[in-house]
Amino acid sequence: MAQTFVKASGGCSAPAVKNQDEAMATMGQMKLRQFPPQETMTKTQELQLMIRHPNNSGLQRNPLTQYFIPAHFVQKLS
Repeated sequence: MAQTFVKASGGCSAPAVKNQDEAMATMGQMKLRQFPPQETMTKTQELQLMIRHPNNSGLQRNPLTQYFIPAHFVQKLS
């Protein structure tokens, strides 16, 4: 097992999802993509992990009610 910096994309500025119930139902679905090993001195292996989750930062508003949508963050990944 190793620990390293993880570059993540997406972010807080994404608009709220249109169907919150659907987002919660598909939360946790994952796709893993494994790339061929690089031919370098370190023999690094590159992976891409995509996790479905609502991207609620607590800063988005519900477009109908204008109330803030509570924050929901990925806390633990096993």
